[in-house]
Amino acid sequence: SGSDQDGHGQNSKTWLGSILRIDIDGEEPPLAYRIPADNPLRDSQEITPETFVFGVRNPWRFSWDVAGNMIVADVGQDEWEEVGYALPGENLGWNKMEGQACFSAPDCDTDEFRQPFQVYGRADGDSVTGGFVSEAPIPKALRGLYVYGDYSSGRLWALTLPDDTSFEAQAVARLGAWPIHPSAFGRDGTGRLFVADHMRGIIFRFDEPPSDAR
Repeated sequence: SGSDQDGHGQNSKTWLGSILRIDIDGEEPPLAYRIPADNPLRDSQEITPETFVFGVRNPWRFSWDVAGNMIVADVGQDEWEEVGYALPGENLGWNKMEGQACFSAPDCDTDEFRQPFQVYGRADGDSVTGGFVSEAPIPKALRGLYVYGDYSSGRLWALTLPDDTSFEAQAVARLGAWPIHPSAFGRDGTGRLFVADHMRGIIFRFDEPPSDAR
């Protein structure tokens, strides 16, 4: 519910407010699946073993960079949308934090939580949609950049990922505000990017601008 009044995000004994990781190719009775042996919190007595990361509000969506680090876009509530790394076993802060700001109390210990490397406020939108790193040579301007958008405003961005998972994004480029509601991004076998417009049921492909574009 609003503001996570039941405290699920910081409750390590519930699946809610977490991203889970399971192995469906086997069973671990009484479970109908297995807990991966390298799950970060498998052997913890205080955290459900399926948990990969916790402290998330509405992660929409996640993908991986070329180094294998998970990138999570988490939809905010009142003021901030966020994108950041989520390393195995980490706490992303909700509902103690929203974006890089304290949420449920005037003060909070920000060192307890993984900070997002990029946030934006209500002037740019109110529902982040996570994307992918572009790995294809087309369009060349996006190669190596993480592309994402906002469902409500139709804005799209491309950012240069941090050199290290502890740093903020190096640069963010605005790709414009489009008459779409981007609900999901996709990437084909060559690494080219696509975005789905939820309202019209159309999939668009990122491409080079026409040669006569000004």
